[in-house]
Amino acid sequence: MASAETEFRLQLSTPDAALSKALTQVSLSREAAGNKEADAQDLFGAARADYARLIGALYDEGRYGGSVSILIDGREAANIAPMDAPSRIDRVEIRVEPGPVFRFSRAAIGPLAPATRVPPGFRVREVARSSTIVEAAGNGVSAWRDAGHAKAAVARQTITADHRKQELAAEIALDPGPPTWFGTLQMTGNARLRTARLAKIAGFPSGEV
Repeated sequence: MASAETEFRLQLSTPDAALSKALTQVSLSREAAGNKEADAQDLFGAARADYARLIGALYDEGRYGGSVSILIDGREAANIAPMDAPSRIDRVEIRVEPGPVFRFSRAAIGPLAPATRVPPGFRVREVARSSTIVEAAGNGVSAWRDAGHAKAAVARQTITADHRKQELAAEIALDPGPPTWFGTLQMTGNARLRTARLAKIAGFPSGEV
């Protein structure tokens, strides 16, 4: 049956309008329930995919001790075998226990290129958002590449959650790799323009970092 007739509900154990909005926005079940072209199979697939999406959204809010329950007409979606997917879905209810907000007990990254922009939220006592960790790692790699280390990468990430203290320790080790230089520009097919002239027009920085 088309999901336009399916009721969707997301409920938090503790009311939080901002968190509820953030979770609702990433929910595929909500999207499918409002799609007139979606059928029960689409809704079932969306509900099963929502576990990971909602947990990821909780991590992005610094909540690493939460839990998610997704009920399809009263049955836990994760417990329904794919071959037993319902042919009709009248109601999808998501119940979320957000858990406490975790803060950084450690926020380390290095070695850093001189121009690296470390996110201001990546520091001790700030809310330990997963997106902040991703941004810090991405900025660290990009800064090394901008400095001429084309093969820079994240060598290691260590992330540990202490549920008793509601803290997250994050350590990112970067591998700058060797410095790299532009090689020689190879040109073919230029019939009406001399190769030297074409190279000058192209302005390829051979030999530069």
